[in-house]
Amino acid sequence: MASEPAPSSSPSPDRPTPESANRTPPDVALATSFSTAAHDAEGYLDVAQRLGAKTLVLTASDAIPADLPALVLSLGRRRHELRVGAVESILGALQLGRPATFQTRPCALDREEAQTAVTVTRAAMDLAVQLGAGAVIVSLGSVGERGDGGERLWQALLGKLRRGVLLYDDSAAQELRALRAALAGRHLDAALRSVEQMLEDASRRGLRLLLRNPTRGLELPAAYELSAIRSTFSGAPLSTLLDLPAAHFCSTLRLLPLGETILSFAGGAGTMPAAAPAQPSLVNLADACGPIAGLLPGQGEAQPARVARALPMNSQRLFVPWNQLGERDIARGLAQIGAL
Repeated sequence: MASEPAPSSSPSPDRPTPESANRTPPDVALATSFSTAAHDAEGYLDVAQRLGAKTLVLTASDAIPADLPALVLSLGRRRHELRVGAVESILGALQLGRPATFQTRPCALDREEAQTAVTVTRAAMDLAVQLGAGAVIVSLGSVGERGDGGERLWQALLGKLRRGVLLYDDSAAQELRALRAALAGRHLDAALRSVEQMLEDASRRGLRLLLRNPTRGLELPAAYELSAIRSTFSGAPLSTLLDLPAAHFCSTLRLLPLGETILSFAGGAGTMPAAAPAQPSLVNLADACGPIAGLLPGQGEAQPARVARALPMNSQRLFVPWNQLGERDIARGLAQIGAL
């Protein structure tokens, strides 16, 4: 597949309508990426509620209590006051008691690895059903294999970013885009096989599959690959997670165009009012500054307010806070994203 240059662009929504100005602020889900002094499940959920969260998205992080079964039990007791909106697929690795499998890729060329990734996602689906969640978040993984030069080019690109010379010398970004373009086709075929199995499992359980946009530029799917997946599985319970800080970082690195990522993964963003897709997207509206994600709106460069004004009405907003934020800032972030 041909790769495209990655200008830093973003959609240009129209001004909000009077109806949007008077709307009730939407519920904003809180991801379990925040850190607290509480080390037990009950204490962690107490903090989440104190922050103002009504919906959680369970993401794999060092912040959540290590005892996943205890967290699940506590969430079950609180399901009428603190619902779970979605579960990240790699939590299935903990559910299976096989934490090493969280690195397996659905897009892997090795069929055993890809099948293990499907098994991990299936376990996350069982967890989602148990918690009453409606969706599972899936990353399809990166293209390439060990020794193909991708990691070397990635480190060279980060070095240019840190030295502030990327605007004047994007040779490492060009090489990474070329490598991705050369490898993406075969990995997309592998990803399609995995997604087909996942969608069958999701349909049987009454769940949606949310495909996440790339975080380093090398993962599938980019916007044009997402279009192929959607075309292949038209009518399936398939939607997206737009991680705005990740999209901004990939654009900063000149790997993937920001505007295309937003338009593809936000389910109609870019028009006002945006058409509501049949399968609503999940949208992380945290701000970002380079590799630092999870900031409050207005503290970074990703312009979440501009994106929020163009979202379809049925999009679910999400705040994935930086794990260094304190409780007061997390509560402010939730309120601010709801008011965008």
